[in-house]
Amino acid sequence: ASGKAELTSNGRQAIAAVAATLKRNYPDATYWIEGHTDSDPIKKSRFPTNRDVSLARAMAVLHSLVGEAGIDDGKCVVTGWGEYQPLAANDSDKNKARNRRVEIIVNRR
Repeated sequence: ASGKAELTSNGRQAIAAVAATLKRNYPDATYWIEGHTDSDPIKKSRFPTNRDVSLARAMAVLHSLVGEAGIDDGKCVVTGWGEYQPLAANDSDKNKARNRRVEIIVNRR
């Protein structure tokens, strides 16, 4: 949701499935967890900026991967891009929703 960083139960289930794939297929890789937002200015949120929201989203995913799915914390890098890496133009509610995301990038050694 806009201005939020909490995981839903569906999100936790998806992360558990991704973690199983990471452990099985990429056990020696590092994982970059990258948070993103839309470009709307923060108005009603506990976060002061979009970058703060994106970082909090990435941290929520990290905590789920490490604390619930058993991924090694030392294999994870976390970053918050804010609104600076959109997938779509921020010109509609649908496109803005696409830009509010967390991506996990697998970096094989």
